Amino acid sequence: MAYTAAAITISDKGYRGEREDTSGPNLVKILTEKGFDVTYTAIVPDEAEMIQSELLKCADEKKIIAEVPWASI
Repeated sequence: MAYTAAAITISDKGYRGEREDTSGPNLVKILTEKGFDVTYTAIVPDEAEMIQSELLKCADEKKIIAEVPWASI
C-alpha cells in the first residue's frame, strides 16, 4: 500500500510567480521514488497563517506532509 503525500514549497517569490519553483518538483520526484503517491502540491508564502492552513488541510486528508522551506532543495 502506497502512502499519500503532499509537497508544500514555502517561498514568497515562488508564491508571487517571481521565481520558478524547482524545489517542489524535486521533492515530488524524491517522494515518488521512495514509493509515495504525491496527490497534492502547493506553493505558499512564508506567512504563518497560510502555512498553517495548508498543513491542516493536508492533515485532515491524512497525507504525509513534506515541506520545502525557502525553496532550498
